[in-house]
Amino acid sequence: MKNFVMQYCNNIPNAVTEFDEKKHTGTIRFLNNNGDLTGTVIFYIIDSGLAFDRYSFSSEEDVVITSDAEIFSHIPLERVKISYCNKGRCEATLTNNHQYYISGGEISINCEHPTKAMRIFGGDFEGFQFYVFLNSKWLNKMKDYSDSESAPEKIYNIFTNRSEPRIIKTDKKMTEIAREIMSYASESKFNMISIKAMELMILIANDDNEAVGLERKYYTNTQMEIARQTRDILCEDLSVRYSAKELAQRFGISETSLKSYFRGYFGLGYHEYQNNIRMEKAANLLENTTLKVLEISLKVGFRSQTKFGICFKKYYGMNPLEYRRRAKLKNKND
Repeated sequence: MKNFVMQYCNNIPNAVTEFDEKKHTGTIRFLNNNGDLTGTVIFYIIDSGLAFDRYSFSSEEDVVITSDAEIFSHIPLERVKISYCNKGRCEATLTNNHQYYISGGEISINCEHPTKAMRIFGGDFEGFQFYVFLNSKWLNKMKDYSDSESAPEKIYNIFTNRSEPRIIKTDKKMTEIAREIMSYASESKFNMISIKAMELMILIANDDNEAVGLERKYYTNTQMEIARQTRDILCEDLSVRYSAKELAQRFGISETSLKSYFRGYFGLGYHEYQNNIRMEKAANLLENTTLKVLEISLKVGFRSQTKFGICFKKYYGMNPLEYRRRAKLKNKND
């Protein structure tokens, strides 16, 4: 377990590791430059044929996780990897250099290329992934439990030989089971994780994945980097407003292309994303500073306090002064 986890940590700055060899678990704690905890990954080797990872992050910045190439030589070729995102957004880069992302309420199914890098988007992220290795003792044992055709083998036959994972939106039952898995993981109830993982795979195997799979456009590394740099420019100084046309010219692409890359990467339109970060920054300033509403409106890119108030109320359901009063009252009661 220790060697396995350390291969993930070699390229991660400010990572703190813990190991429990008796329980076959390893933990990586991610710290920012100030030493504050930004996220945790817990690895569980549940059985000879089942490995499980749980992710929990809360960070203002994106967190990138890379792994050494050597780790892939130890992964059996015949495997099924199921990833679930409960909330937030995560981008993955495969060993064939294809990239994809999943957002809250989505599952990815990958039976081909391992993941060599992950980018956890800034904000809150929560999810898990597990590997099932075919021809393992665990799978033979679980076949007795399921009393049906092996779901992992069926999934493998459906989804192998694909260059990209299949992304599906979870239905009510899948979501319920996935959240049960997360709950059992927090309590280290390995037997229940095994049972629920098999239940989830049975649902996936019996679903019409070709019909319900999400159509997702894939972007090149260059296109994704343009989206990230656009986000960085927008967030650097919210008092400055940039048009999509202006930034597109900086990158030598069309305005339509820039908007397409941005939406594809962040899941929000160019203007919607800007409005969201302006409103969230304004709320933070209202709650944590004594700046006047006019000063705050200027800091987040509004020359008109009236227009700022209208946008803020539309976003939060109350005007800025009311938001400040409620925040102060809540802090006082806490």
